[in-house]
Amino acid sequence: MLVVGLAPAAHGGNRTGRIFTGDRSGDWLFGALHRTGYANQATSVRADDGLELRDAYVAAAVRCAPPANKPAPEERDRCLPYLVRELALLERVRVIVVLGKFAYDATARVLAESGSPLPSPRPPFGHGVEVSSDRAVLLGCYHPSQQNTFTGKLTESMLDDVFVRARALSETEGAAVINLRRFLPDAVIAELNCAATALLANSRHEPFGLVGLEAMAAGGVAMV
Repeated sequence: MLVVGLAPAAHGGNRTGRIFTGDRSGDWLFGALHRTGYANQATSVRADDGLELRDAYVAAAVRCAPPANKPAPEERDRCLPYLVRELALLERVRVIVVLGKFAYDATARVLAESGSPLPSPRPPFGHGVEVSSDRAVLLGCYHPSQQNTFTGKLTESMLDDVFVRARALSETEGAAVINLRRFLPDAVIAELNCAATALLANSRHEPFGLVGLEAMAAGGVAMV
């Protein structure tokens, strides 16, 4: 799962060097990730605090704290290639949680540039909205800003529900993982990889290599 936020906060990620770290939005985000099994702890206070994520990655549409927390279109466009590259490297991402409309629009552009555009016309952003592309399912979520959390527009249960849904989508979109090296000799592993590559060369799961066989059957099996 990939989580895309707006930008580092001036006194949060911009100060500590890790996004959503050291601010109230981060308290909400990582608290929810911890409650839903994606994080080993509920707090994110500094870059060396021991926080670890499981099956999750957190990024932002904009890379510096914008003036008045409102990025200009020029800043958005300059930062976009970083998110394009991150998504390309995160080959196993099947669900993208977008925190707010700005992240929703930016991620839609990233998917389009990556060759997996969202359907047109695109549904408007909303909390809980789901939109599928060939690359991933986008799942909308209100941003855990104080403006939303103090007013009750976003509650802890609403935030938790998004990540519970993200996990369910990931399990549907992804593949069960079995470490076949524990049971099969290397020669057989190599043959299976070759067969998987030949059968699925045109599928969205490539490249395969040592993580092949991602969709050999319904609820497929991935080799690691």
